[in-house]
Amino acid sequence: MKKMIFLAMMFFALIAFNGCVDSNPTSVPTTNNPNTTLDYGQFNADHIYTFSEQLYYTNERYYIYYYQPACAGCIRVKNDILTTLQSLQVDTMVLFDVQYNLGLLQIDIEPSFNVTVTPTMVEVYQNQHVATYVGVDAILTVLDRLQ
Repeated sequence: MKKMIFLAMMFFALIAFNGCVDSNPTSVPTTNNPNTTLDYGQFNADHIYTFSEQLYYTNERYYIYYYQPACAGCIRVKNDILTTLQSLQVDTMVLFDVQYNLGLLQIDIEPSFNVTVTPTMVEVYQNQHVATYVGVDAILTVLDRLQ
């Protein structure tokens, strides 16, 4: 019975995260530097791979970017995310590959974050959920204020 429940939950999670938000695909120009080609593989040290790291990465303020490699909205902001991550000096951002973590590693997303689609960014401060930003436009707005 437990196995059936687990399989049903995994099936639901995979279906739920097939959603991808690409709000106003032409409204906001993306890529800080269009000549820069960055890939998530260059940022393995910036990925989180455990359930507890989502809420307890550090006691300070940090941001978790939830993405899927094939998500249209995630593709649109990929260079913005990675360029910002590369240049951060004050703020902290980590990456969570939903497809890899849910599908392969079977690591769930912290329920209090209410992440239902990608791209999504979550702000955490002192191990407490502060805000959830969904879609390209909301994420680009957050990236603009990170240092």
